[in-house]
Amino acid sequence: MKLKFEKKYIYFGITAFLVIAASICFYYLLFHWDRFSARIDSIVKIASPVLYGMILAYLLTPLVNTLERKFLIPAFTRKSKISSKKKKGIRFISITLTIIIVILVVFQPEIRGMLEKVGKTTAILTVDVSVSQIQQMINELVEACSQMSKSKTGALISIERTQSLSDFIRTGIVMDSEVSTELLGTIFQYGTPMHDGAVIIQGNKIACAAAYFPPTTKDLPSKYGARHRAAVGISEITDSITIIVSEETGNISVAVNGQLTQYPPEGLQRYLTNMLVQSSNQNPSSILVPMLNQAKSMSKRAKKQEEDINKDERVKAIEIVNLIEQKKEGSQHGISK
Repeated sequence: MKLKFEKKYIYFGITAFLVIAASICFYYLLFHWDRFSARIDSIVKIASPVLYGMILAYLLTPLVNTLERKFLIPAFTRKSKISSKKKKGIRFISITLTIIIVILVVFQPEIRGMLEKVGKTTAILTVDVSVSQIQQMINELVEACSQMSKSKTGALISIERTQSLSDFIRTGIVMDSEVSTELLGTIFQYGTPMHDGAVIIQGNKIACAAAYFPPTTKDLPSKYGARHRAAVGISEITDSITIIVSEETGNISVAVNGQLTQYPPEGLQRYLTNMLVQSSNQNPSSILVPMLNQAKSMSKRAKKQEEDINKDERVKAIEIVNLIEQKKEGSQHGISK
């Protein structure tokens, strides 16, 4: 006896199965979205290099063929047949030239920035400053930043290192003054003619005030204002250390190599001591030293590890201060109640 299935029952069964399967999938996605998105992200990360490689190979094939037909084949052959060995050599040269052209086009901003840094590098330090003078400058600078942080006075201070800031000094009001807490507080006092610009420090002296820095083109969070954008911009094209005091929150931040990092006053003291006092003890006298430093700064892995370590210590210190303040506020509210 043969079983006969009517089409409408088969259609009903398949529809019911699909509805149940879709409901199960929807339930899984609704309550396990984090796990599902993590798996999708891992799959995309694994497949993205292959996908990018295929797209890049497809897009560059016309350029490779054009280089071969228009330039390489006429250059290496003179109305003679091309051997297979010569074809392989021409293909290798065309692919190499294509890769070089792509690198120059894609990484043009980075290459230009590196050349600008090398061009502005000073081989010999023009300012002869002792370690004690640098330490005194750091003490005055940190004390000024601490006072301006408490009063929420906005400030922008850049310290010149191995790369000259002379071009930016010309944009401001030239000075030749010892770094002091009182002078910095007066310069950045709201309402004074010089409070909107940047102060540039060379050695242990204030070289200028009210200087202009080109703002960065990066997309920074909205909580960062014009001073932060200018600080990141100058740190992208020089190796200077730029300190920002926010007039909105009073937070102290440092911009180095295009990165912003927040410091408490004691953390700023340690950071500046490590960066300036140790570098002065090294006494670089070769033009290769700044270039090597620039090459080292381009190593993302080492820089990220260092930033992660320093960031963990700084964030913990800032969080402890905030927790103490919250406890004090909570206790005061409890007493008032």
